Amino acid sequence: MASRRTLLMLSLSFFAVGLGVGVISPLGIFVVTQKLGLPAGELKWLFIPYGIGEIIGGMITFGLVSRISPRKLLLLGLGVNATGIIVTGISDALWLTMLAQFIIALLQPAIFIGNNVLVMKHTDAGYIGRVTGIRTPLMTGAMLIMMSLSGVLKDLLSLEWVYALGGLFLLVGLLMVLPVERFSGKTSEPNEPA
Repeated sequence: MASRRTLLMLSLSFFAVGLGVGVISPLGIFVVTQKLGLPAGELKWLFIPYGIGEIIGGMITFGLVSRISPRKLLLLGLGVNATGIIVTGISDALWLTMLAQFIIALLQPAIFIGNNVLVMKHTDAGYIGRVTGIRTPLMTGAMLIMMSLSGVLKDLLSLEWVYALGGLFLLVGLLMVLPVERFSGKTSEPNEPA
């Protein structure tokens, strides 16, 4: 029963991440043109730090995964990404937006690795394929729905508020993860750091 609750919370967290990422995904061009006042061709200045951050973040996360509990890794990734998304939405300085994109990408692997490790830890070996097979379309579907609504939301609200909404979805995902250890009835594995 505890494992089912844990898997439910992790899946809801994954779904919330999909909503948050989806709602901001198509809006990078507006960050460049409206917030930063640059030509559309300067979108590369968001992609460059993001790409570098993903490469470095993947290597760092790979090195830390055996030293930090997956729950802490996931919480750190969600918290930093939520903050980075909100900063991207309110920043009107290129350097700050680039820094936010770098930090988002740097900690993004922590979200996926932390979540997946926790799922595997709380799933019987025979069911891992089924569980991951359900979770992947859950996140993809959430992303696609929000991508289709992001333009409407930008017109109804504002670019800043849509980015704030994206960050809020990730904070909701973080809240879903907080009770995971309580449900599992333990704080860490004997050979795993707390």
